[in-house]
Amino acid sequence: MNLKELRKLNSLIANYYDFFVGNADGDESGLYDETVKEINQANKILEKEFYKIHLRNSLAKAKRKQNKKV
Repeated sequence: MNLKELRKLNSLIANYYDFFVGNADGDESGLYDETVKEINQANKILEKEFYKIHLRNSLAKAKRKQNKKV
């Protein structure tokens, strides 16, 4: 995955969360709590992926700079 795809996925999850919260008034089945947990877990996974990509890009940039100096 690239950053553009991750941003779209993050936006989709945020929109889903907003829709779900807006329509979950009076939910007594426990579905709201379970769904919020899953959404939070998905956000944590996305954050880790963002971090990995940014780290990879930073390392590649540092290598390019180092190769130019040599």
